Formats: sequence, structure tokens, C-alpha cells
Amino acid sequence: MTEKTLVLEPLLEKESKNITGIPTKDYMLIFNAKKILDNVQLRQSIVPLINTFTNVSCPTTTIINIEKELGSGKYGVVYKASSKFLKKHFGNVSIVIKKQIVNIPKRHICADLFENNKIKMYDCKDWLSEIIIYTLTFKLLADCLSPNFLIFYGFYTCDIDKSNANNDNSAKSNSSHNSNAKSSVNHGIHTKSNGTRSNSTSVYYGARTKQKKKTVKNQYVVYSIIQAVDMTLGEYLSNNIEIASIKNSYSNFCRILSILLFQVFHSIYVMQKYYKMVHNDLHMNNILVSFITTEKYCNHNLSNVDYLVYKVENKIYRIPFHDKILAKITDFGYSATYGDPQIVPHIITKKKSLSIGLYDEFSANRDILFMFSTMMRILLPHIESMIKQSEQFTKIFEKIINATFNMKINFEKDYENSLIQMEELTINPNWYMSNKRPVLHTPYMTNPVLVLQSFDIFEVTDKNLIFEKNTLVVSK
Repeated sequence: MTEKTLVLEPLLEKESKNITGIPTKDYMLIFNAKKILDNVQLRQSIVPLINTFTNVSCPTTTIINIEKELGSGKYGVVYKASSKFLKKHFGNVSIVIKKQIVNIPKRHICADLFENNKIKMYDCKDWLSEIIIYTLTFKLLADCLSPNFLIFYGFYTCDIDKSNANNDNSAKSNSSHNSNAKSSVNHGIHTKSNGTRSNSTSVYYGARTKQKKKTVKNQYVVYSIIQAVDMTLGEYLSNNIEIASIKNSYSNFCRILSILLFQVFHSIYVMQKYYKMVHNDLHMNNILVSFITTEKYCNHNLSNVDYLVYKVENKIYRIPFHDKILAKITDFGYSATYGDPQIVPHIITKKKSLSIGLYDEFSANRDILFMFSTMMRILLPHIESMIKQSEQFTKIFEKIINATFNMKINFEKDYENSLIQMEELTINPNWYMSNKRPVLHTPYMTNPVLVLQSFDIFEVTDKNLIFEKNTLVVSK
């Protein structure tokens, strides 16, 4: 089954005849957001679909088996998981589950703003906008426009109490968690030391022995099923730059970093070209690194490919792929699209978002600035050694800085002054909000096309090169 099929068909698994909640069918559905995507593309409301989602029965561990917690944050918990169901349909797949406890009221889950009798903007609850945008970015992967996004297998919702019951057995079998951790895993929340809870269907007051329960209506668990990869870019850079430092040999590290940077900037370019999308939170932990072994892209086995060909406007870039490493963009909780139609999470449309540096307006350079600044926090202690040991990286790096900040840095002609300017730029508080998120309007508004021109060392003019053996065109 090809990746494109995943976008087109919902997944069905026959469980048993006693499953309720799905009229006339004994199936467990894992929605892949096709219905939502269809309505968005037709500029129709998605609110009527919500009743369908909330009537779905919870999966048992025969469908999804939650194995262990990988991390948690304000908007949910991520688990390593496995699925015999997905394995049957798609072969050996590695997945993670993002679990969120959300309110799904009958109204106001996604406000529709109209223009000329068609929806101009979907102002959705944050979890719902993230599902839509995961689907859109997966469509970029499935339509052979970029390999640098994740497979989004789908999502499902169910009653919070049933979810806890179904996941109890899975959590109990995980010996790596203590009893307190199990409570956190089962509910996808953190238990505070004083016995109180937050973000649950029930709010507890006081000690555990004297619990008062306050029921919150219309709460459900939303599970998003996403392709698992090896590590974050932040982990990869931190681990490998320390190894390079110990060996005092940065050349190979710089070579791979240049390739990964191109992939990330091209991802920003593709998001903007097709959806006018701003990620809004593109730091080093929201860029993942995948070491390719069996992954396919548009029916091509990537393990047999040595060069990836990317097309940007009228330029062609041939990127070495001997190391079989792909950058993958993830976590679209703050992301928004400003094309037609607009899809904007509620956290951005409400004025409170300004306090965390989120603006309800398209910006071509915001993701570039944020990504660059978080990367430099890792690289800065080593950047002098990197510049001295890798001529190719130095040329690319100084062009990225010049394109991003409208500078004229030249390490070869004026090393000391260029180094000072570069360090001032990367730590200059005037570029960022108090939390280091880029401000909307900077002195120079760059865009990913200009930044990608920094990689002219990979540019090819001989189009015959793209048809060579072990070369794959990965963008149109």
C-alpha cells in the first residue's frame, strides 16, 4: 500500500459485535482526517463532523498498545506504541501516540468565518487545528512534494473513562513505571504532590483520602497516531558536536549539518508555497532526525538512493544522501495557514497569544529566525572550530546569515569582525520576544527561497544529473 492511499481511505478494523456507538457497523474507526480535509478543501463547515468523532468507541490494546511514556508537555503526553492493526495494513511501522484530553462541545469547536458564502477562515480549537495541519503536511509527503514530513496515520477520540479502562492493562504491563507514574500514563496528565489534578474529567481537592469530584462535561481523549523516528535534531546536534569536539574533527559533522539545514529550509519553503503556513514553534526539538533503513518515498526505497533532487522555483539542488539521514518537521500545535482557506488555532486568534510571541499574520521569516536562533545556542561554543575546519560549511553558513539578516559577513576576508557580528546577531535580544520567539517585523524580511540560495554549492545546471542512477527527485 502506498503512502498516498493513507490519505484517501479511513481505516476500519472489525472488533466485535458488542461495540456500540457506531450506527449499523461493528467497526473501530481510526479517522485519518479525510472528511475534515474534504470539507476544508470545499470551504465547508467541519462542525457537523464532531458528533461522528465523539461517537467512536475506544480501541482495545489489540488495536493500539501503549508501551511507555516518551515525554509530556502542556498540550499532551507522547507515548511509544505498537499496533498489530497498523502492521496488518502497512507492514512494520514504528508509531508514537500523542494523547490529549480535550473539550468537545457541540458548538464553538471551530468557528467558521465566511466571505462570499464560503468559509475564509477556520478558527479551531488547538488540538483540532493541529490534526488538520498534520494531515496537510502528510499530504505534502504523500503527493511527492517533500520527504521531510511525517506519516500521519490518523486519530481517534473516545470517552475519557473508557479510554482509561482500556489503557490500564497496557500501562500495568510496563514495568519501567512506578505506581505514581502509572497514574500519569493512564490519564495523560501529571499528578501533583498535594494530590490535586489538572486537565482531567475530574478535579480533586485535598489529600487522596478525601477526594471531592467535580465532573466536567464533554471531555474526551484524542489520540493522534504519528510515524516514529529516531531522535530530535537538538539531540543529534548535541551528541555529535560533543564527539566532534573530543576528536577535534568537525568536518564530517559540518557536512551532515549542511544537508540537514537544506532539508529544513526546503520544508519551510514547501509549507509556505502550498499552504502559506507558519509553523510558529520550529525549535530543535520540533525537528526530528530519521535514519533511513526501510522507509519508502513515493514507491522508491530511500535506502537505495545516494542523491535527493529538490526543485526550488527555477533552480535544482542535488543533495548528497549517502548518510541516509532525513530531517522531519513535527508538532503543529501553534501552526497556522494563511492561504485559502485559513486554518488558525484559537491560541493565536485570541489576544493572549501576543504574550508568547504568536501573531495572527503570515510571516515568511519567522520560522527561519526561530530555527536559526535555537540552533545557534547549541553551535555557538563550537562555531569557530567549525568555520576553521570546514570550508564548505563556512561558505554556506555565512550566506545563510547574510540572507537571513541582510548582512555582508565574510569570514575569509574579515574573520574577527565577521565572528563578532555573527555572535551579536544570534544573541541580540532585539530580534526576539522575552521567550526568544522572533518578533513579527524585523529590519529585514527574508524568505526561504533567498536562504536556500545559500546552498548554491549543491545547485546543478546539467539536468541529466537528475536522471543518474541512485538519484531521486523528491520535489516538484
